[in-house]
Amino acid sequence: MKINKIYQVIKMMALAVLLSVATACQDVIENPPLNTTFTEGTDYSQTKNMILPLLGAYEGFQSRGWEEFPIISVRGDDVNAGGLGDQQDFAETDKYKYNKDYWMYNSVWQNEYRDILNAHSAIEQILLYKEFASNQALADQYIAEAKTLRAFLLFQLSRVWGDVFIPESSDPTQLLEAAPATKDEVMQHISDQMDEAAAILPAVRPNERTDIRGGVTRYTALAIKALANLELKNYQNVADATSQIIASGKFMLEPDFYELFKIKGKLNNENLLEMQYSDFGKGSGDNISYLFAFFGPQNWTPKVEKTNAGWGFYEPSIKFITFMIDRGENTRLQTSVLFTDRGIEELKKSRVMLPFRRGYPIPPRRAM
Repeated sequence: MKINKIYQVIKMMALAVLLSVATACQDVIENPPLNTTFTEGTDYSQTKNMILPLLGAYEGFQSRGWEEFPIISVRGDDVNAGGLGDQQDFAETDKYKYNKDYWMYNSVWQNEYRDILNAHSAIEQILLYKEFASNQALADQYIAEAKTLRAFLLFQLSRVWGDVFIPESSDPTQLLEAAPATKDEVMQHISDQMDEAAAILPAVRPNERTDIRGGVTRYTALAIKALANLELKNYQNVADATSQIIASGKFMLEPDFYELFKIKGKLNNENLLEMQYSDFGKGSGDNISYLFAFFGPQNWTPKVEKTNAGWGFYEPSIKFITFMIDRGENTRLQTSVLFTDRGIEELKKSRVMLPFRRGYPIPPRRAM
Protein backbone atom coordinates (compact mmCIF):
# COMPACT_ATOMS: atom_id res chain seq x y z
CA MET A 1 0.00 0.00 0.00
CA LYS A 2 1.38 3.38 -0.96
CA ILE A 3 0.99 5.05 2.39
CA ASN A 4 2.31 8.49 1.47
CA LYS A 5 -0.17 8.83 -1.39
CA ILE A 6 -2.97 7.81 0.92
CA TYR A 7 -1.98 10.52 3.40
CA GLN A 8 -2.00 13.10 0.59
CA VAL A 9 -5.47 11.98 -0.47
CA ILE A 10 -6.67 12.20 3.13
CA LYS A 11 -5.29 15.72 3.45
CA MET A 12 -6.86 16.80 0.16
CA MET A 13 -10.22 15.39 1.18
CA ALA A 14 -10.05 17.11 4.54
CA LEU A 15 -9.08 20.40 2.86
CA ALA A 16 -12.05 20.09 0.51
CA VAL A 17 -14.35 19.64 3.49
CA LEU A 18 -12.89 22.70 5.20
CA LEU A 19 -13.30 24.80 2.07
CA SER A 20 -16.91 23.72 1.64
CA VAL A 21 -17.61 24.69 5.24
CA ALA A 22 -15.94 28.05 4.78
CA THR A 23 -18.09 28.89 1.76
CA ALA A 24 -21.39 27.70 3.25
CA CYS A 25 -24.25 30.11 3.77
CA GLN A 26 -23.99 32.32 6.86
CA ASP A 27 -27.36 31.28 8.26
CA VAL A 28 -26.35 27.61 8.10
CA ILE A 29 -23.04 28.35 9.83
CA GLU A 30 -24.88 30.00 12.70
CA ASN A 31 -27.11 26.99 13.28
CA PRO A 32 -25.96 24.81 16.20
CA PRO A 33 -24.34 21.58 15.00
CA LEU A 34 -26.21 18.35 15.52
CA ASN A 35 -25.15 15.76 18.12
CA THR A 36 -22.78 18.20 19.82
CA THR A 37 -22.34 18.93 23.52
CA PHE A 38 -20.81 22.31 24.19
CA THR A 39 -18.17 22.14 26.90
CA GLU A 40 -18.88 25.79 27.71
CA GLY A 41 -22.09 24.54 29.33
CA THR A 42 -20.30 22.14 31.67
CA ASP A 43 -19.81 23.15 35.27
CA TYR A 44 -16.31 21.87 35.99
CA SER A 45 -16.56 22.83 39.65
CA GLN A 46 -18.86 19.80 40.03
CA THR A 47 -15.90 17.49 40.42
CA LYS A 48 -18.11 14.51 41.30
CA ASN A 49 -18.68 14.36 37.54
CA MET A 50 -14.97 14.15 36.73
CA ILE A 51 -15.28 10.43 36.06
CA LEU A 52 -17.84 10.92 33.29
CA PRO A 53 -15.37 11.81 30.48
CA LEU A 54 -13.33 8.75 31.43
CA LEU A 55 -16.40 6.52 31.25
CA GLY A 56 -17.02 7.94 27.79
CA ALA A 57 -13.49 6.95 26.79
CA TYR A 58 -14.10 3.40 28.07
CA GLU A 59 -17.37 3.21 26.14
CA GLY A 60 -15.63 4.23 22.93
CA PHE A 61 -12.75 1.84 23.56
CA GLN A 62 -15.08 -1.14 23.98
CA SER A 63 -17.32 -0.33 21.00
CA ARG A 64 -15.23 -2.13 18.43
CA GLY A 65 -16.56 -2.96 14.98
CA TRP A 66 -16.56 -6.64 14.04
CA GLU A 67 -14.21 -5.94 11.12
CA GLU A 68 -11.42 -4.48 13.26
CA PHE A 69 -10.10 -7.65 14.87
CA PRO A 70 -10.00 -9.67 11.61
CA ILE A 71 -8.11 -6.96 9.70
CA ILE A 72 -5.64 -6.48 12.55
CA SER A 73 -4.92 -10.18 12.93
CA VAL A 74 -5.43 -11.90 9.57
CA ARG A 75 -1.82 -11.44 8.41
CA GLY A 76 -0.55 -13.55 11.29
CA ASP A 77 0.65 -17.03 10.43
CA ASP A 78 -1.76 -18.63 12.93
CA VAL A 79 -4.91 -17.89 10.89
CA ASN A 80 -6.16 -17.90 7.30
CA ALA A 81 -8.75 -15.58 5.77
CA GLY A 82 -11.21 -18.32 4.81
CA GLY A 83 -14.36 -17.17 3.03
CA LEU A 84 -14.07 -19.31 -0.10
CA GLY A 85 -14.21 -16.37 -2.50
CA ASP A 86 -16.35 -13.84 -0.62
CA GLN A 87 -14.62 -10.68 0.67
CA GLN A 88 -11.74 -11.27 -1.73
CA ASP A 89 -9.81 -8.21 -0.57
CA PHE A 90 -9.81 -9.62 2.95
CA ALA A 91 -8.24 -12.82 1.59
CA GLU A 92 -5.71 -10.73 -0.36
CA THR A 93 -4.80 -8.90 2.85
CA ASP A 94 -3.77 -12.28 4.28
CA LYS A 95 -1.28 -12.43 1.38
CA TYR A 96 0.00 -8.86 1.95
CA LYS A 97 -1.77 -7.61 -1.18
CA TYR A 98 -3.78 -4.47 -0.57
CA ASN A 99 -6.62 -2.69 -2.32
CA LYS A 100 -6.60 0.86 -1.00
CA ASP A 101 -10.35 1.18 -1.70
CA TYR A 102 -11.34 -1.81 0.40
CA TRP A 103 -14.01 -0.78 2.89
CA MET A 104 -12.55 -2.67 5.85
CA TYR A 105 -9.35 -0.59 5.81
CA ASN A 106 -11.29 2.66 5.85
CA SER A 107 -13.58 1.46 8.63
CA VAL A 108 -10.74 0.31 10.90
CA TRP A 109 -8.78 3.53 10.30
CA GLN A 110 -11.79 5.73 11.10
CA ASN A 111 -13.00 3.73 14.09
CA GLU A 112 -9.62 3.53 15.79
CA TYR A 113 -8.80 7.21 15.26
CA ARG A 114 -12.29 8.24 16.38
CA ASP A 115 -11.75 6.59 19.74
CA ILE A 116 -8.16 7.82 20.05
CA LEU A 117 -9.47 11.38 19.61
CA ASN A 118 -12.25 10.57 22.06
CA ALA A 119 -9.63 9.58 24.65
CA HIS A 120 -7.84 12.89 24.04
CA SER A 121 -11.13 14.71 24.60
CA ALA A 122 -11.58 12.87 27.90
CA ILE A 123 -8.09 13.94 29.00
CA GLU A 124 -8.84 17.57 28.14
CA GLN A 125 -12.13 17.48 30.04
CA ILE A 126 -10.54 15.88 33.11
CA LEU A 127 -7.88 18.58 33.13
CA LEU A 128 -10.65 21.19 33.34
CA TYR A 129 -12.20 19.36 36.29
CA LYS A 130 -8.77 19.05 37.89
CA GLU A 131 -8.58 22.82 38.30
CA PHE A 132 -11.34 22.53 40.92
CA ALA A 133 -10.63 19.05 42.27
CA SER A 134 -9.48 18.57 45.84
CA ASN A 135 -8.20 15.10 44.88
CA GLN A 136 -5.59 15.97 42.27
CA ALA A 137 -4.17 12.44 42.33
CA LEU A 138 -7.52 10.99 41.23
CA ALA A 139 -7.59 13.34 38.26
CA ASP A 140 -4.08 12.22 37.32
CA GLN A 141 -5.18 8.58 37.56
CA TYR A 142 -8.13 9.18 35.25
CA ILE A 143 -5.84 10.86 32.73
CA ALA A 144 -3.45 7.90 32.94
CA GLU A 145 -6.33 5.53 32.25
CA ALA A 146 -7.37 7.45 29.14
CA LYS A 147 -3.73 7.46 27.99
CA THR A 148 -3.61 3.68 28.35
CA LEU A 149 -6.77 3.12 26.31
CA ARG A 150 -5.46 5.49 23.66
CA ALA A 151 -2.10 3.70 23.58
CA PHE A 152 -3.67 0.31 22.95
CA LEU A 153 -5.64 1.63 19.97
CA LEU A 154 -2.65 3.48 18.53
CA PHE A 155 -0.59 0.33 18.92
CA GLN A 156 -3.07 -1.67 16.84
CA LEU A 157 -3.19 1.02 14.14
CA SER A 158 0.57 1.04 13.76
CA ARG A 159 0.76 -2.73 13.62
CA VAL A 160 -1.59 -2.63 10.64
CA TRP A 161 -0.24 0.40 8.76
CA GLY A 162 3.23 0.97 10.17
CA ASP A 163 3.66 4.74 9.81
CA VAL A 164 0.64 6.56 11.26
CA PHE A 165 -0.27 9.92 12.77
CA ILE A 166 0.20 10.55 16.50
CA PRO A 167 -2.60 12.90 17.61
CA GLU A 168 -1.68 15.46 20.25
CA SER A 169 -5.20 16.70 21.01
CA SER A 170 -8.84 15.97 20.28
CA ASP A 171 -8.80 18.38 17.32
CA PRO A 172 -8.67 16.27 14.13
CA THR A 173 -7.79 19.26 11.96
CA GLN A 174 -4.31 19.29 13.50
CA LEU A 175 -3.61 16.11 11.56
CA LEU A 176 -3.92 18.09 8.32
CA GLU A 177 -0.52 19.64 9.00
CA ALA A 178 1.03 16.65 10.73
CA ALA A 179 3.46 14.23 9.16
CA PRO A 180 3.05 10.52 9.86
CA ALA A 181 5.41 9.10 12.43
CA THR A 182 7.41 5.99 11.62
CA LYS A 183 6.36 2.75 13.25
CA ASP A 184 9.40 2.86 15.54
CA GLU A 185 8.52 6.41 16.59
CA VAL A 186 4.94 5.36 17.34
CA MET A 187 6.07 2.40 19.43
CA GLN A 188 8.59 4.50 21.35
CA HIS A 189 5.88 7.09 21.98
CA ILE A 190 3.59 4.38 23.35
CA SER A 191 6.37 2.98 25.55
CA ASP A 192 7.10 6.44 26.99
CA GLN A 193 3.41 7.11 27.58
CA MET A 194 3.02 3.82 29.41
CA ASP A 195 5.99 4.67 31.65
CA GLU A 196 4.11 7.81 32.66
CA ALA A 197 0.81 5.98 33.14
CA ALA A 198 2.21 2.99 35.05
CA ALA A 199 3.71 5.29 37.68
CA ILE A 200 0.24 6.68 38.45
CA LEU A 201 -2.19 3.83 37.93
CA PRO A 202 -3.22 1.59 40.86
CA ALA A 203 -1.09 -1.52 41.40
CA VAL A 204 -4.00 -3.96 41.41
CA ARG A 205 -5.62 -6.45 39.05
CA PRO A 206 -8.42 -5.02 36.89
CA ASN A 207 -10.93 -7.20 38.78
CA GLU A 208 -9.78 -5.71 42.09
CA ARG A 209 -10.90 -2.22 41.16
CA THR A 210 -14.13 -1.17 42.84
CA ASP A 211 -14.71 2.14 41.05
CA ILE A 212 -14.50 0.84 37.46
CA ARG A 213 -14.65 -2.94 37.53
CA GLY A 214 -12.20 -4.31 35.00
CA GLY A 215 -10.64 -0.91 34.40
CA VAL A 216 -7.00 -0.56 33.40
CA THR A 217 -4.28 -0.67 36.04
CA ARG A 218 -0.51 -0.33 36.31
CA TYR A 219 -0.10 -3.83 34.95
CA THR A 220 -2.22 -3.06 31.88
CA ALA A 221 0.13 -0.20 31.05
CA LEU A 222 3.18 -2.40 31.60
CA ALA A 223 1.73 -5.06 29.28
CA ILE A 224 1.17 -2.48 26.52
CA LYS A 225 4.70 -1.17 27.07
CA ALA A 226 6.00 -4.72 26.64
CA LEU A 227 4.06 -5.14 23.38
CA ALA A 228 5.42 -1.86 21.99
CA ASN A 229 9.00 -2.80 22.88
CA LEU A 230 8.51 -6.22 21.34
CA GLU A 231 7.77 -4.44 18.05
CA LEU A 232 10.91 -2.34 18.60
CA LYS A 233 12.94 -5.50 19.35
CA ASN A 234 13.99 -3.95 22.65
CA TYR A 235 13.82 -7.30 24.38
CA GLN A 236 15.35 -6.16 27.65
CA ASN A 237 12.59 -3.57 28.02
CA VAL A 238 10.06 -6.33 27.32
CA ALA A 239 11.61 -8.49 30.04
CA ASP A 240 11.71 -5.60 32.51
CA ALA A 241 8.05 -4.71 31.99
CA THR A 242 6.75 -8.27 32.13
CA SER A 243 8.93 -9.07 35.15
CA GLN A 244 7.13 -6.37 37.10
CA ILE A 245 3.80 -7.99 36.24
CA ILE A 246 5.01 -11.44 37.27
CA ALA A 247 6.71 -10.17 40.43
CA SER A 248 3.49 -8.54 41.59
CA GLY A 249 2.07 -11.99 42.29
CA LYS A 250 -1.33 -10.65 41.29
CA PHE A 251 -2.03 -12.77 38.24
CA MET A 252 -2.54 -16.48 37.67
CA LEU A 253 -3.64 -18.64 34.76
CA GLU A 254 -7.23 -19.83 34.68
CA PRO A 255 -7.04 -23.61 35.30
CA ASP A 256 -10.04 -24.31 33.03
CA PHE A 257 -9.17 -22.81 29.63
CA TYR A 258 -12.63 -23.69 28.31
CA GLU A 259 -14.20 -21.18 30.71
CA LEU A 260 -11.77 -18.34 30.07
CA PHE A 261 -13.78 -16.71 27.27
CA LYS A 262 -17.16 -17.45 28.82
CA ILE A 263 -19.03 -15.81 31.69
CA LYS A 264 -16.72 -17.40 34.28
CA GLY A 265 -13.78 -15.85 32.47
CA LYS A 266 -15.04 -12.30 32.94
CA LEU A 267 -12.96 -10.31 35.42
CA ASN A 268 -10.67 -13.32 35.69
CA ASN A 269 -7.45 -13.25 37.68
CA GLU A 270 -5.60 -13.93 34.42
CA ASN A 271 -6.86 -10.83 32.60
CA LEU A 272 -4.79 -7.67 32.19
CA LEU A 273 -7.27 -5.90 29.91
CA GLU A 274 -10.87 -6.65 29.02
CA MET A 275 -13.42 -5.46 26.51
CA GLN A 276 -16.61 -6.13 28.41
CA TYR A 277 -19.95 -7.22 26.96
CA SER A 278 -23.18 -8.23 28.63
CA ASP A 279 -26.84 -9.04 28.14
CA PHE A 280 -27.34 -7.86 31.73
CA GLY A 281 -28.60 -11.29 32.72
CA LYS A 282 -31.84 -10.95 30.74
CA GLY A 283 -33.25 -12.97 27.87
CA SER A 284 -34.35 -9.84 26.01
CA GLY A 285 -33.75 -6.12 25.98
CA ASP A 286 -30.36 -4.41 26.13
CA ASN A 287 -27.48 -6.48 24.83
CA ILE A 288 -23.97 -5.08 24.38
CA SER A 289 -22.03 -7.64 22.39
CA TYR A 290 -19.47 -8.31 19.70
CA LEU A 291 -20.57 -9.88 16.42
CA PHE A 292 -18.84 -13.25 16.44
CA ALA A 293 -20.54 -14.54 13.26
CA PHE A 294 -17.44 -13.60 11.26
CA PHE A 295 -15.44 -16.39 12.92
CA GLY A 296 -17.88 -19.30 12.80
CA PRO A 297 -17.80 -21.86 9.97
CA GLN A 298 -20.41 -21.96 7.23
CA ASN A 299 -22.66 -24.94 6.45
CA TRP A 300 -22.38 -26.22 9.99
CA THR A 301 -25.18 -27.29 12.31
CA PRO A 302 -24.14 -26.89 15.96
CA LYS A 303 -25.40 -29.38 18.52
CA VAL A 304 -26.16 -26.58 20.98
CA GLU A 305 -29.68 -25.26 20.42
CA LYS A 306 -30.08 -21.64 19.24
CA THR A 307 -26.44 -21.60 18.13
CA ASN A 308 -25.93 -20.57 14.50
CA ALA A 309 -23.35 -21.18 11.83
CA GLY A 310 -21.07 -18.26 10.92
CA TRP A 311 -19.68 -16.54 7.85
CA GLY A 312 -16.59 -18.70 7.53
CA PHE A 313 -14.06 -15.88 7.12
CA TYR A 314 -11.57 -16.91 9.78
CA GLU A 315 -9.83 -20.25 10.19
CA PRO A 316 -6.82 -21.54 12.10
CA SER A 317 -3.83 -22.37 9.93
CA ILE A 318 -2.36 -25.85 9.70
CA LYS A 319 0.87 -24.32 10.98
CA PHE A 320 -0.92 -23.24 14.16
CA ILE A 321 -2.59 -26.62 14.66
CA THR A 322 0.61 -28.63 14.16
CA PHE A 323 2.47 -26.24 16.47
CA MET A 324 -0.12 -26.80 19.19
CA ILE A 325 -0.08 -30.56 18.71
CA ASP A 326 3.70 -30.65 19.04
CA ARG A 327 3.38 -28.70 22.29
CA GLY A 328 0.82 -31.16 23.62
CA GLU A 329 -1.83 -28.42 23.73
CA ASN A 330 -4.83 -30.71 23.32
CA THR A 331 -7.11 -28.74 25.63
CA ARG A 332 -6.64 -25.47 23.80
CA LEU A 333 -7.23 -27.12 20.44
CA GLN A 334 -10.40 -28.83 21.61
CA THR A 335 -11.85 -25.71 23.24
CA SER A 336 -10.88 -22.96 20.78
CA VAL A 337 -10.89 -24.64 17.33
CA LEU A 338 -13.99 -25.94 15.54
CA PHE A 339 -12.91 -28.89 13.45
CA THR A 340 -15.22 -29.01 10.42
CA ASP A 341 -15.28 -31.84 7.90
CA ARG A 342 -13.49 -29.68 5.33
CA GLY A 343 -10.87 -28.71 7.88
CA ILE A 344 -10.24 -32.29 8.89
CA GLU A 345 -9.79 -33.26 5.24
CA GLU A 346 -7.17 -30.52 4.89
CA LEU A 347 -5.34 -31.90 7.92
CA LYS A 348 -5.40 -35.38 6.41
CA LYS A 349 -3.87 -34.05 3.19
CA SER A 350 -1.08 -32.48 5.25
CA ARG A 351 -0.70 -35.73 7.23
CA VAL A 352 -1.44 -34.09 10.58
CA MET A 353 -2.85 -36.35 13.31
CA LEU A 354 -5.28 -35.05 15.92
CA PRO A 355 -4.31 -36.94 19.07
CA PHE A 356 -7.78 -36.67 20.60
CA ARG A 357 -9.67 -37.98 17.52
CA ARG A 358 -10.17 -41.76 17.69
CA GLY A 359 -9.47 -43.86 14.64
CA TYR A 360 -7.58 -41.09 12.88
CA PRO A 361 -5.62 -42.98 10.20
CA ILE A 362 -2.79 -40.54 9.54
CA PRO A 363 0.53 -40.91 11.40
CA PRO A 364 1.88 -37.77 13.13
CA ARG A 365 4.47 -35.52 11.58
CA ARG A 366 6.45 -32.55 12.74
CA ALA A 367 5.11 -29.00 12.47
CA MET A 368 5.63 -27.07 9.28
